[in-house]
Amino acid sequence: MIGKELGNYHVLEMIGKGGMAIVYKGRHKTLSRRIVAIKMLSASLEGDASFSERFFREAEVMDQLRHPNIVTLYDFIEENGHYFIVMEYVAGKTFSEIIKEAGGPLSYAEIRAVFQQVLAGIGHAHQLGIVHRDMKPGNIMINEEGEAKITDFGIARLLGNNFEATLTTTGVGIGSPYYMSPEQVLASKEHPITEASDIYSLGITLYQAATGKLPFEGADSLFTIMQSHVKKSPPPPREIVPGIPEPLENVILKAIEKKPEDRWSSCEAFWESLAGALVEPSLTGAATETMRTAPMESPPPIQIEPEKAKKKNLTALVVGILILVTVLAGAGTFFFLRHRTRTKSPAPTVTQEKTAQSASSGSEVTAETKEANAVPAENQPAEEKTIPTGGTEKPGRQAAAPAQKEPPKEETEQKAMQAQQAAKEQAKKQEHQKEIDRMVKQAGVFMGLKEYSKAQDIALKVLERDPGNAKARKIYAQAKEKKRRIIADRKIAQAEAAFAEKKYRLAVKETRAVLKMYPKDPRALALKGKLEELARRVLERRQRIQAALQRAEAALEAKQFTKAKLIAQQVLDVEPENKRAQRVVELADEGQENKMLQDMVKGFLPSGGGGGMPANPQGVPDESGGDQMPTIPQGLPDQGGGQMPSLPLPGLPQQ
Repeated sequence: MIGKELGNYHVLEMIGKGGMAIVYKGRHKTLSRRIVAIKMLSASLEGDASFSERFFREAEVMDQLRHPNIVTLYDFIEENGHYFIVMEYVAGKTFSEIIKEAGGPLSYAEIRAVFQQVLAGIGHAHQLGIVHRDMKPGNIMINEEGEAKITDFGIARLLGNNFEATLTTTGVGIGSPYYMSPEQVLASKEHPITEASDIYSLGITLYQAATGKLPFEGADSLFTIMQSHVKKSPPPPREIVPGIPEPLENVILKAIEKKPEDRWSSCEAFWESLAGALVEPSLTGAATETMRTAPMESPPPIQIEPEKAKKKNLTALVVGILILVTVLAGAGTFFFLRHRTRTKSPAPTVTQEKTAQSASSGSEVTAETKEANAVPAENQPAEEKTIPTGGTEKPGRQAAAPAQKEPPKEETEQKAMQAQQAAKEQAKKQEHQKEIDRMVKQAGVFMGLKEYSKAQDIALKVLERDPGNAKARKIYAQAKEKKRRIIADRKIAQAEAAFAEKKYRLAVKETRAVLKMYPKDPRALALKGKLEELARRVLERRQRIQAALQRAEAALEAKQFTKAKLIAQQVLDVEPENKRAQRVVELADEGQENKMLQDMVKGFLPSGGGGGMPANPQGVPDESGGDQMPTIPQGLPDQGGGQMPSLPLPGLPQQ
């Protein structure tokens, strides 16, 4: 392959080889800056229909996925009976290589950077109804810019009921044993593989990244490892790395619960909890990245001598008082000047957000501080004092304007509840629409995968919730038509096979069914023409046979047994099972034998009733001119004498 041309690409070098596929590096002929990865199914597996089907499926699945954290599919090529997937080339390392090179736990910054991207990519696939089924560090590429790219969709899936055989014969099982979910191990209808399976595998990957170890890596065989996923609980991460925060441990353990329903409900929920567990609050309230979680002892607490502590506390108290006095003085001046220059415009409203920020920005306020900040009532300026501007003042303007009455508490609470309810309804509508859009998109993906029943079912569910959804209605109609077309194609194929096997009744039945669905179907019309021509010939033959049988039966009636038998035999050559012809032959043979017997009796017995045989009794031929009758010895007794001896006549029963 190296150095050859493949479609629009030059094959440069081989960059990877496994039990299932070989990956080459290539360059586009025209777009020379486009470097690609070219994946080819191993030659030993090309003849295996199940592996080839999954190779095609990988291309179909990748073609539906458009996400910055999923490797992009560029092309699918067939050449000389071989198939190739052309996809985005990622220059970098696998996450597995990064973990191995670290030789221990990764930093939280590294974990955060990778998992934020991977969970986003897998979450996108899940929204489209696609389950990866083989998530592991080896299928996560990290490029030189730190971008994570998920690879290998649709290959490592359930390859058959005998999963041990697939592991031993090809080296590729229904998943990677160290990262397989319990339901993948069990592989039954009672344990379906869903999105929760990917979350479990990513939970094992997170466990490895945070501790530097796999949960069941000490097992003595792959089978034991797989059974451990089903039956054993892994060691808690804090037993391996004591420095791991408890929230992070809880996130990991929830992701690898045995029951799918006990895990994180989605990649979004997984990331939200993981992001919170990967940071710790600092003394100032800002989020700071935790230190690299290599096993180490916590530093001993700092001991302060009593005398030094007193001095330190006194210094801190003095500094605090000075800062407080300065702040209060500045605040008093600010308020005094502000009220001096107050205009008629209403006071600005403080938003809830700013209030919350202000309340959370400082440390706790003590009772003493509140008293120090309080301004005596007599020193406060009048709220609405009018400043003269010259001219004659109008009556009623000299006194301060009355304060605006606040609405009743009940009315305020009612409006707040109404606003809250309206917000909830709006959020509910948005969530409903988001779910509808997700389902429509998922139905479209199944259409692309040619899984029309699933697409139709999802579209129908959308229409039940949103009857006016035009996209869902279109997908439903398209899926229904595709299924109808598949049924028609299957029926016409059965009709053609039946025609070839001379099962004409079945061929007619299936052809009629197809033409009822598609009156202008070319294959059905062509087969209909053949069947009609065949029927015409059969009808003509039957008419000829009927006429022949009538002639044979007429010859039989006229005691022309040889002629009758000859015509009947011609019918049997065409229809060996024709009962009427068989009966004519039987009656013709019986008539010939009876006539022969009668002729023999006439030739042997004297005409005058006297004794003796004719002078020359030899050479009596049968009607057909066959063999002569054997010579009969002289001296036969007369009719009153003994019985006639048995003659060896062919076809006659012996007396």
